[in-house]
Amino acid sequence: MADGSEAVSLFLALESKTTGIKPFIKGFDFNFEYIDRAAQFTYTKNHFPPEISPHDFLEYFEPVLRNKWKLKNEFWPCFSYQQHDILNDTPKTDVSQYDLVMCNNLIIGWNEEDCRTTIANLANQVKEGGLIVLGGGPLGFVHLEIISRGFTPLFDDIEEIHEAWTVQRRFYE
Repeated sequence: MADGSEAVSLFLALESKTTGIKPFIKGFDFNFEYIDRAAQFTYTKNHFPPEISPHDFLEYFEPVLRNKWKLKNEFWPCFSYQQHDILNDTPKTDVSQYDLVMCNNLIIGWNEEDCRTTIANLANQVKEGGLIVLGGGPLGFVHLEIISRGFTPLFDDIEEIHEAWTVQRRFYE
């Protein structure tokens, strides 16, 4: 989760004003500090792609302090952040399965056994017809593990997938 920016980006992409969808997004992290940071809903200009200004989203964000933007309070109920260790168990939630489960960068550098356990716990949260999006993990292993659980990859081109995360990589450089 780190700072919640990915959850908010997903919300902006799916929000009903453009799609007719009213998303509710749950974020899980092992680290309480990350959960607290995400729940502040505050971002810098670096969270936005270079070609997009925070001023383009004034219906969602309000300027606070210098060069910081905060998601307006009216959208906060669309998010829930909770502590959870996905390696040891599936999240304890009031909804048994989700339309979309995303996990970015968590399994980078993990061994295959830990990746397999985590992927199984995440896959169990995806309802039939839903999507699972994973970033990281041992190349040549993750996609095969996902396929073994009945999912079909949407992208086969690793370069295409990596390019989709340009903003995230730029922010953490």
